[in-house]
Amino acid sequence: MRDHCRMVLKLDSRFPLVWRSPSDMQFGVDPPQLILRDVSPAQEMMISALVPGISRSGLSMVATSSGAAQADITTLLQLLRPVLVPDQNSGAGFLPPHPTGSSGSSGTSGSSGTSGSSGTGPAGIAIVGCGATVERIARVLSQSGRAIVVARAATASPGVSSADGDVRAGGDTIALGIAVGHYVLDPDVHGYWLRRDIPHLPVIFGDSSVTIGPLIEPGAGPCLYCLERHRSDADPVWPTLATQLWGRRSGAETPLLSREVAARVARMVTNRLDDARPGPAISVRLDADRGTATYREEQPHPDCGCRGLVSAARPGIDLPAAPDLGVLPRRTRIARVSGGRG
Repeated sequence: MRDHCRMVLKLDSRFPLVWRSPSDMQFGVDPPQLILRDVSPAQEMMISALVPGISRSGLSMVATSSGAAQADITTLLQLLRPVLVPDQNSGAGFLPPHPTGSSGSSGTSGSSGTSGSSGTGPAGIAIVGCGATVERIARVLSQSGRAIVVARAATASPGVSSADGDVRAGGDTIALGIAVGHYVLDPDVHGYWLRRDIPHLPVIFGDSSVTIGPLIEPGAGPCLYCLERHRSDADPVWPTLATQLWGRRSGAETPLLSREVAARVARMVTNRLDDARPGPAISVRLDADRGTATYREEQPHPDCGCRGLVSAARPGIDLPAAPDLGVLPRRTRIARVSGGRG
């Protein structure tokens, strides 16, 4: 018989905890797994204790000290069931977050040691980010003979000349940029390459998947601002969630998924540089568990001015209307907690 006093209750860290408002709490972003409305101070204290993990007896002490009844514990745990660690006794099946400063990441500050070119080969590629996936992408692309430069932030990319504004890697002008992030990209990335007319590819790890693309073609399709505006249309509080997710790492960046991402990114990048003709703005979403791929054609946002100059120079080009993305995924569970903030 399981000892409930010693059983550890813990929130699954695959699903980040963020606040949608001062009283509404959300678990998971990609997609949201659970939304609790009207969370009380006592419930907030119990949930905070569940983040690192706590026994049932320990949770009972937290509830008592915060003025909650024992029945409130049972009610809260029932609501949180979708986001608790599956095996609450041993933690089996729990996917830990990616460790900060993963092995070999020392080469992600400034110029990467994985560069496969001395500056005499084809135009270079800049990669922004840190971690295992960045290193794998750099390693695969360096084998193509292109100069590779890796930096933690777009503005840290070496070789930005004040004279001509070119971004260079080992003497070669950067032809394409890649930005790897978790939940949200470095804000500096959004406009850095766009202002320099450099195509760039976003790679974003979420709770249970990773999204690659679309390949941003400045002036010829949606930009990163467009994607953020579409996401805000789908969920108006997305900007609030994004600020809380900044700096967090996803547990979805497993070695297997990281290798899949590196292979797909390398193929997309080399095809674009070899062909030199922009294709449709397609993003691919890879499921972290099954590896299944979902493709989607992204559209410019009508309120974004990224294509303003192109439209002005070529009259008759109308921007497409924003797609109807709905409000929240149907699988999102929303619960109103009794005894909320007064």
